[in-house]
Order: sequence, then C-alpha cells, then structure tokens
Amino acid sequence: MRKIKNNYLWKTNWKKLLIILITTSLVMPIMFIPLRGSFALRKNPQPQGILVLSGNQQRIEQAARFSESYPHLDFWVSCSRREFNFISGILAKESISPSRLHYDLCATDTVTNFTCMVSRLKENKINHVYLITSDYHMRRARTIAFLVFGSQGIVITPVSIPSDKQQQESWWKLGRDLLRSWLWILSGIDRITIDSLPFPFPLSPFPFLFMLIQPIN
Repeated sequence: MRKIKNNYLWKTNWKKLLIILITTSLVMPIMFIPLRGSFALRKNPQPQGILVLSGNQQRIEQAARFSESYPHLDFWVSCSRREFNFISGILAKESISPSRLHYDLCATDTVTNFTCMVSRLKENKINHVYLITSDYHMRRARTIAFLVFGSQGIVITPVSIPSDKQQQESWWKLGRDLLRSWLWILSGIDRITIDSLPFPFPLSPFPFLFMLIQPIN
C-alpha cells in the first residue's frame, strides 16, 4: 500500500515539476526584458539611430523632416521590396544624405519590421533608436518592439506621426502580434522563416499557426 502511494506521489511530483520547467522556459525570456532594457538605456541614454516603419507618404515625409533635427543619426527604413520604389522616391525629394539612409527590405508585416531589423541594428552596435510610425499604429508597434527588440537588448524612443485615423488598431491585432512576437523569441520563427523553407510548409492542418504567422499588417 505504501509503495503504491509513493509511486503515485512520485508521478504527481514529476508532472508538477514538468509543468514548472515548461512554464519557466516559456516565461523566463520575457522576464529579463526590462532588465536588458535598463542596461541598454544606461549604456546609451540617447538614441543612436532613427527607424521608420513603412507606411503612407505622410508618415515617410514627416519622418524625414524629424530626422533633419538629428543629422548625426543614420536613418533606417524597414519595408518590403514592393514598397521600396515608392518610399525611396519620397525620400529622394527630402534632404537626407544618402550616406545616412539605409533600407531593410525583408519585412512583410509589422512583426517582421522588427525581427528583420534586429540583426541590422546589432551589426551596427545600435541599442537605442527613435521608432517612428503613425499614431494609430504606435501601440502595436511599441508592444512588438518591447518583446522583439527588448529580448535582444534594444530599446526605443517612440515618435508618433499624427494621422487622420481616429481609432487605435484593434485589440485583436495587438494580441495576435504579441503571440507572434513571443513565438519568435522562443523559436526564432516568423513569416520570413516559413517563406525561406526549401519545401512547402503544411499550414492548412494548423489554422492557429497560420493565423499567427500570416503577413497581415
């Protein structure tokens, strides 16, 4: 009887331990983000660059004018390849020196705006950037930046561009991209990773996964 009871307790404790280990492994990377952010701010209290997320003409023009106050900072644009001609055409009319201007063309949505930029910023030893996007888009952009950039020790100073839109983006978009950012932190997987696979990824049996990684801005 005692042996049966001991076996039961061992199995119960083993399951609890497994749950604790899994929960810790999922939560731990996010718990360290504020600490890494404080170190980055202490090291670089002032932004070292300007990052603008792709968008309409008003956003790009206002971002370019903002950058005129910081001629010593490089100007980074995160956009897709299909947006490059449109955005570069706008910026060609602005007074940004070509030596300051950098494009990252791998993004397909807001999450990959950040996941694609991580390596570019780290290569240039940039830990603090001005983040420029439209006011209605800023809440979601800051959430993604906190997770994706924050997990890599990169912090932002947000700069909102006023727009005609009255409402913030939906909580659905915010929650979806929060989960997608968390997935990237844990696994390094984003839409770019899926698209680069040498074989088709069977998304149809996994509707929830498809919902998380589909490129919707």
